[in-house]
Amino acid sequence: GDMPLRAFSELLTIKSIQNEFVEIGGVSTLMFTLHSSDQHIVKESLMAICQLCQENEDVMINVLGENGMDDLCHVINTCKLDCVRLVAGIFLDVSFSDTLRVELLNNRKHVVVFERMIKSKDVVTQQLSLQTLEMLALSNPTHVTKHPSITKCPDKLHHEHIRCASEDHCC
Repeated sequence: GDMPLRAFSELLTIKSIQNEFVEIGGVSTLMFTLHSSDQHIVKESLMAICQLCQENEDVMINVLGENGMDDLCHVINTCKLDCVRLVAGIFLDVSFSDTLRVELLNNRKHVVVFERMIKSKDVVTQQLSLQTLEMLALSNPTHVTKHPSITKCPDKLHHEHIRCASEDHCC
């Protein structure tokens, strides 16, 4: 079951193994496991992806490039809360990448999923998503203002902060 993936996730904390994993094409196999019907496998795969994306932007670009963001959106649409929270954390990591943050807002499907995460009833998912939105607004205000639906946050304080950041001035 998920034990090999858990061990794999632990191995991916080592930079040299991360790079070799990417070089041998392991990323596509890992992303494929996100479509498993077994929630434990999906969760362990997401934990491995978190390890890959945490500190190395080049690896993150390799993991999330091509169809990676679509695979994460699939998880949000089909999986349980613990997996959705992991994806929200990955999206926050993405918001720190100059290359990938624009990708999050350039694809309508990604925006719709991101909007759902912002409006989540789960506080952890919502907080991570609002932090992601804040990073996106600070870095790419024009991209954020193109999507008014994602700036209509449930918490007025966050909404005001994000609106101000996206307008590039202090309240």
